[in-house]
Amino acid sequence: MKNIKSHLLLFIALIMLVACQQEIDFKKELGNDEITLNSFIACDSTIQVSLSRNLYINEFEAFETNESATVLLYENNKFIEQLKFEEIRIKNRYSENEGQPDSISKFYYTSQAKVNAGMNYRVEVEENSETILKAETYVPSPVQISSIDTFITFTDWGRWIDVKLHFNIHFNDLAEEINYYRIGMKYHTGSIATRIQEEDTISYINTFYDVRGTRLSDSDPVLSTENKDANSILFGAIENKYTILSDEIINGQDCKIDIALRYYIDDGTTVPYKEELGEFFHIKLQLHSLSEDAYTYLSSIDKQIYNDDLPFVEPVPIYSNIENGNGIFAGYSVSEMELKIGEYPMEGIIYDLDEN
Repeated sequence: MKNIKSHLLLFIALIMLVACQQEIDFKKELGNDEITLNSFIACDSTIQVSLSRNLYINEFEAFETNESATVLLYENNKFIEQLKFEEIRIKNRYSENEGQPDSISKFYYTSQAKVNAGMNYRVEVEENSETILKAETYVPSPVQISSIDTFITFTDWGRWIDVKLHFNIHFNDLAEEINYYRIGMKYHTGSIATRIQEEDTISYINTFYDVRGTRLSDSDPVLSTENKDANSILFGAIENKYTILSDEIINGQDCKIDIALRYYIDDGTTVPYKEELGEFFHIKLQLHSLSEDAYTYLSSIDKQIYNDDLPFVEPVPIYSNIENGNGIFAGYSVSEMELKIGEYPMEGIIYDLDEN
């Protein structure tokens, strides 16, 4: 049996030597003189640039914030402004845990000007009047969502019912252009809950707000086909965690993307939302038009995670477009369409609000 296993592993290794392009792992600790710049810039929004030292390129938390630099912003090679270093307080997602504060500090270099679609943007970082790193990206124009179809599927497991809310997003890809997309959503939902208050049981609507941009589809062929390669026969396809796609398959065509939200019902019914009792579901579905930098960066994260689990293969480096530094500077724009099930707020309904 051991000999059979050894031969099988050798056979797999030989296949992968032919099928894979091996790359050197970039995930290494950076030296004290290395600087990481991270910024995703969005159309119609101001710019926030994170500048720090001693980071892994795919980590979000700054080890040491660099606040002594000068960060200059250019639009189509024209100087716009010097970004201002400031502290921004954001909600702590772990604030409900004991000893955790309600908010935490993040430090960014921020702009006053808003980003315009169809423009190239460049940031230059100076220390002691010397340019130490720079980066440039393009902000594509948004592609509008033309329509959204919805349907619901149920799977009965006996004690509970699995529910999937499906959304078919339709849009028209621009012909004769190379385009990159990402699907995202923001949703606000409310469901019936109970609590004990002064020995009385009170019914109320528990509300929840979330932003999702990962793992939104497990079946759509447009989102999954381009991420399959020779290794998927043996090890499964690369996960499209960030729900991204290029228009290589759909170039110039009307496109339909199927995404879904999953939850369960355990009250013996197949009614996903009881609107007459105050339950609701409001969602904004988003189509992000990505720069090539943004698409390549997100793709490289998926590929690195995939290759980390493969034997005999060196990890894929995470993409960076920072000259003389590390990190990512990438642009995108967003179009969205809103759908609503139920009303919020409703008169006479008690809400236990969780407005993130």
